[in-house]
Amino acid sequence: MGDQFIVVTSGAKPSRFTSNFNSVINVASGYEIGVKSVFHAPVYNVTEENDSFCVIKDDLKVNLNIPHGFYDRSCEVLRAAFKSILEYNKDVTDEEVDLIHRLELGAPSFGTNPDGRSYLKLFRSEKFKFDECPLFEIFGCYLDSTGVNKIEIEDFPLKTTVECGFLYSDTVKHSIINNSFARLMCCIPLYSTKGYNYYEFVNPDYKPLSVNSFTDLSFVITNSNGLDVMFDHTQGCGTSCNSVNLPTVLNLHIRPTIT
Repeated sequence: MGDQFIVVTSGAKPSRFTSNFNSVINVASGYEIGVKSVFHAPVYNVTEENDSFCVIKDDLKVNLNIPHGFYDRSCEVLRAAFKSILEYNKDVTDEEVDLIHRLELGAPSFGTNPDGRSYLKLFRSEKFKFDECPLFEIFGCYLDSTGVNKIEIEDFPLKTTVECGFLYSDTVKHSIINNSFARLMCCIPLYSTKGYNYYEFVNPDYKPLSVNSFTDLSFVITNSNGLDVMFDHTQGCGTSCNSVNLPTVLNLHIRPTIT
């Protein structure tokens, strides 16, 4: 057998998947496999570590959260926070409450000023507790004031993030990592921008195959903490949609071992 190029695509779980083939792929001993390139969805930039913000309401602290996912722009984060506030105050913002009454109450609002700046405003009697708002740090809001009930920010793309993803596969031989055996295929720089992200390896890292034939290939992509990478493959900014719009795609190369 000479060189073979294989494309595998994930399903509902973009960081943990198995690709099945219609027929057995046979390889002789002395072959190795490497990743030529990868397509992947953006990685979550809002997680359980930074999804919360705090509001002072009637001298009580109210902690609110937004859905986890990848947020492309600063205004998307504010809009999600606004929806969370509406959900919490749904008895006040119910559709049956007329607009004039809501304005008299100084109801929460989200929008864009004439100068293009996005804003998020609370009830008149409520204030943000910025020292307990890790969510707003994502767009650089580090205020320590507790007497503010309105945020105004420029609408801008959030900073592109890059993290290391560790790709494991059951078809490669064990290697020793931190004094433990692991089937690590390669490390992937995971760039996160809106839509598909692509990375091509100029010099792929080839690993010896552990089998001489296979009908399927299994893969796991983890972060530096050993947890499955959270790809926003629905591109729904934290929605509960289950459709897979941006599956992980690996372009693989099998070749005779080069010594």
